[in-house]
Amino acid sequence: MPELPEVETIKRELAPHLKGEIIREVVIRRKEIVGFPKIQLFKQKVIGKRIKEVERRGKYLILRLSDGSRLIFHLKLSGRLFLIDGEESPKHERIRFLLNQRNLSFVEPRMFGRVFLVEGEVPRVLKGWRELGPEPLSRAFNQSFLREKLRGRKGKIKSLLLDQRIGCGIGNIYADESLFLARINPERTGGSLTQEEIVRLVRAIKKVLRKAIRHKGTTLSDYFRPDGKEGGFQSLLRVKDREGEPCLVCGELIQRIRIGNRSTHLCPRCQR
Repeated sequence: MPELPEVETIKRELAPHLKGEIIREVVIRRKEIVGFPKIQLFKQKVIGKRIKEVERRGKYLILRLSDGSRLIFHLKLSGRLFLIDGEESPKHERIRFLLNQRNLSFVEPRMFGRVFLVEGEVPRVLKGWRELGPEPLSRAFNQSFLREKLRGRKGKIKSLLLDQRIGCGIGNIYADESLFLARINPERTGGSLTQEEIVRLVRAIKKVLRKAIRHKGTTLSDYFRPDGKEGGFQSLLRVKDREGEPCLVCGELIQRIRIGNRSTHLCPRCQR
């Protein structure tokens, strides 16, 4: 699933091409891709609008339109957004926005992703939006915030970081990498972390996310940038998808375990 660095990369690379463009037509190839409102109303309200801004909130990509409404894309596990020249459709294209210069194609092989048109308040069908926590790269995401969220929590810290009310935009890749950098075992309970460990974790999260953004995200399977290229952070991963390989710090073999039905990678020596 594209996480914060991947969606931020998509945002940055789409923005120069989309800002100022007018949506001339919308071609919907699978009606399920539109999460809200109904298809005819969706098309009626979107066509003719100008794209003013390209934004991100957590794992959501947002196109802010000239009438104040927003197109909100949730890419889920395998959704991709591509800039397309001409009329040829990529495989698994579910919806296409025809613009002045180029076209925006939403490709979704597994059909979990959705696009929502939002006017005013976010509809309840966009589950979890209203509860999203602060952006991890913002000042609001600090040791005081995290300490309060973890106080007394018996859940494992890996699972808590995946809670979008806490780690907004953080997913499996960057939770593993951040916990490794902070030298914290992912099976520790959230409430057991000391003040020093919380400080280390906040710093690690910010450092890992910034570095991943600089390298344009992580391509392990489904993530590709709008021009079809891969991200570059996969070559810098310390633990994720490195089961059985030596830790780059201590040489111990990286382990893979299951936490909350999610694959988790760690170094058993560095993260005691």
